[in-house]
Amino acid sequence: MPADRLLLIASLYHAALALGGLLLPGDLLRFLHLDPPRYWLTWYLVATAPALLAGLLQVARKRPDLRRGLLFAVMAADVVGGAVLLVGTVLTDLPRVLLGPAVAGGLWAWLLWGVYDPEEKST
Repeated sequence: MPADRLLLIASLYHAALALGGLLLPGDLLRFLHLDPPRYWLTWYLVATAPALLAGLLQVARKRPDLRRGLLFAVMAADVVGGAVLLVGTVLTDLPRVLLGPAVAGGLWAWLLWGVYDPEEKST
């Protein structure tokens, strides 16, 4: 798969995650059987993170000279976010359906590693 197409799909995935959290927080919380957060500002800051990642992926599509640095930032954020969600889901009473996005963070990092390819420029 061409790198631009993979970056577009990754950007759309992250944008969909952000839109779900930003535009439909009540529905999402009802689906997960969770109480509304005490501080909504924290909710919206966390829900904005995938939108930021989607924007970084779009910039990486348009600017190949910045691609390696931006992809590293997105991969690191996906791994850290997935690990936090995985540990939080396992150690607390969060719904097990949240394990899907947690694992997806690691899978996206793995897929984007093929575009990042740090050994490509070593020759």
